[in-house]
Amino acid sequence: MGLPPMTKRVSDMSPEELDRHRARDRERYAKDAKHRERQQIRMREYRRERYATDPEFRERLLERKREYQRGRYANDPEFRERKRAREREKYQRKKTTRADTD
Repeated sequence: MGLPPMTKRVSDMSPEELDRHRARDRERYAKDAKHRERQQIRMREYRRERYATDPEFRERLLERKREYQRGRYANDPEFRERKRAREREKYQRKKTTRADTD
């Protein structure tokens, strides 16, 4: 029962071992499509679960997204024009829908 673990924890690895470990993981991720798909599914599920249950995580994620959108709006004229056009269309739809119901 008191056997040592078969592999070290990442936190117990030396910097050289950690580099080798990460290189091996990157290589497997690049070469093995099934492994890559499993990793992506696992990470997607983890993030979805954490987003649902951790308000701090959700807020950090939303703030990062808002910051990205603000930067993109400020620096990308094509994006800004497309967004303005969508907003105008949305406004027109709301306006016509509101006029129809009155």
